[in-house]
Amino acid sequence: MTKTSIAAMVGAALVSFPLISGAAEGEERPGFKDADSNGDGRITVEEAIELGVPEAEAKREDIDNDGKLTRADWKFVDMDGPESGDGSTGDS
Repeated sequence: MTKTSIAAMVGAALVSFPLISGAAEGEERPGFKDADSNGDGRITVEEAIELGVPEAEAKREDIDNDGKLTRADWKFVDMDGPESGDGSTGDS
C-alpha cells in the first residue's frame, strides 16, 4: 500500500467515525432546529430530556451550567448518555 492510499483510508475513517458511532448506538440525535422546540436558539435541559436525552448527559454537556445547550454543546450530546464505567457522574 502506498502512503497516499493509507492516508486516504485514515482520513475517511476519521471523517466517518461520528457517523458510525452514532449509528451503532441505535438512536439518532435530532437536528438542533428540531430539538429547539421554542425556537429561542438554545435547547434547555428540559427540552433535551423530553427528546430522550438522559438528564445526566444533558447536564454534562451544558458546559457553562446555565441550563441551556448551545448549538456547539448539542453536537456532543449522546442520546444514550455517557458510557458506563468511565468514572464520570455528570456532576461538576
